[in-house]
Amino acid sequence: MIEENIYNRFVGSLKPLQNLAKLEELDIVDTDVNDGLEYLSDSIQTFYCSAENGFESKVKVLAEELRRYAEPDKDKDGDENFALPL
Repeated sequence: MIEENIYNRFVGSLKPLQNLAKLEELDIVDTDVNDGLEYLSDSIQTFYCSAENGFESKVKVLAEELRRYAEPDKDKDGDENFALPL
């Protein structure tokens, strides 16, 4: 479906996730989510956040911000993940 320009179309802020107190893992790779790190729950242990597949994803903004605090690990697909807490 990527070839047809149909892919993950999540956009905007992470604010709607602010009350998910049991959320432990979040993957926003290649999305257009670009705001709201401050709303993530302390329960999150792994956060996948990158623009690795050649898309001009807005998530790059968050990935760059996270790199200020932690060096990402790469998973088997080459996607970056960040061990939290922030």
